[in-house]
Amino acid sequence: MKQNSKRIILAFVISILVTLVALLAYAYFNGDNKPVDGDGGPESSEQEKDEPKNENGASFEYSGNVSIDREAKTIKLYFRNPLRSTRNIVLELKGSIDGKEYSFGKTDQLAPGDKVEQLPLTIEESLPEGRYAGEFVLHFYNSEGAEEIVNSKIKVNLFIR
Repeated sequence: MKQNSKRIILAFVISILVTLVALLAYAYFNGDNKPVDGDGGPESSEQEKDEPKNENGASFEYSGNVSIDREAKTIKLYFRNPLRSTRNIVLELKGSIDGKEYSFGKTDQLAPGDKVEQLPLTIEESLPEGRYAGEFVLHFYNSEGAEEIVNSKIKVNLFIR
């Protein structure tokens, strides 16, 4: 009887540990707050975001960190319109620096399956180095690309170097 009780207690403890590990793994892989890497640049892994997901069926993948290289006049980012999307997307990067609004760059229409990892910087002004709040402004178009259906915004971290 004693031997049987020990086995039951051991099985109970093991099942609790397995449940805790599963919950921690779920929380880690489904968290929205991915850490910024050591140099403050873009994350090394993309994160898929189903929010905002609109009634038109558009969804996408992106990195929440964007870098602007002032010397090379380039924007490094990650944004992908997955194959399962039903809409074309135009991505525009905007931000505010010292109270002034900027549009840093904009893509052409991204069809389902298209991705962008770099854009030319479209402003000529000298930008101060630092970390700023930015946003992706998403312009959704019908599948023919002719009619803009809806706009949406996603907050991103903007690093100017």
